[in-house]
Amino acid sequence: TIGEPQERFREDPIRMVRAAKFAARLGFEIEPATREAIQACRTTLASANPSRLLEEWYRLLNQGAAARSLALLHETGIVAQILPSLAREMDDATSAPRVQAWLGALDGFEASSRPLPNALCLAGLFGARIEAVLARQASPEADLSRLLWVALEEDLKHMQVYRRDRNILVRMVLSQHHFDGGAKPGPENHFASRDYFPAALDFFELRGRACGTSLETLPDWRRAEAEVPR
Repeated sequence: TIGEPQERFREDPIRMVRAAKFAARLGFEIEPATREAIQACRTTLASANPSRLLEEWYRLLNQGAAARSLALLHETGIVAQILPSLAREMDDATSAPRVQAWLGALDGFEASSRPLPNALCLAGLFGARIEAVLARQASPEADLSRLLWVALEEDLKHMQVYRRDRNILVRMVLSQHHFDGGAKPGPENHFASRDYFPAALDFFELRGRACGTSLETLPDWRRAEAEVPR
């Protein structure tokens, strides 16, 4: 930072998130004085402009170093300040590796795919919780939607995620049953023609990378995607 760190962070609290983002992307360590200043000023994020802070989250998740960025933000107490449910996951010995696996999978998307859709960034951030909901095999679909909202509500409200991105996130998660059991596109390709299909397919790929499940049918679905004019 230029100047006295606490003064700079109090002028614009979002600089604390940027500090972790740039350190992770460039492979730097946050110097002790700056780290202490972040820990001292973290509560000022409550006064940050919600829209600017949300956009900074999306940039952080899009840069290919989300896993390291979130680790730094967690170490300095920023995650607990902004996303309390996620902080509890990252504190838990069982769920923490799953959170990192999803963020690592998000980082693994090709640069040519970026910027990633906002809903996919959210799926990478909250993937461990989403997978836990899917594993419950909720039925009917309305129950799955409710369980998903219960699991994510606290952090989505803290982030003030736009309704459109929330809706896409829910729709792409609810549609994952189309890919279950090695299913391939049907001849009439109705699912691939849905407006949310590209997001659902990206989530299928993200989920496979994060959880180690089979992506054998991914090329078939990608071909189906390419055949539908958009």
